[in-house]
Amino acid sequence: MEFQLTTIGFNYSDRSKGDYDSVRLNFRSTGGTFAVSGYIDITKDQYKDAAGDVDKFADLIKQGIVTAINGDETTKAE
Repeated sequence: MEFQLTTIGFNYSDRSKGDYDSVRLNFRSTGGTFAVSGYIDITKDQYKDAAGDVDKFADLIKQGIVTAINGDETTKAE
């Protein structure tokens, strides 16, 4: 199963400061017997580490999905 990153959104706690706090990755799956879509929130550091590398973003998405399946209520990748 592969994941298509559909949107990258920046989360701000205070827009007047102009700096984002975290990043929301919206995605959908392709090529599986079932579909997965939604979002995960990642930290600013995770975003900077993965920027420009689609495989790293896909790994963060997979990690977020596994975390959610295992019962964590949040959608934040660890």
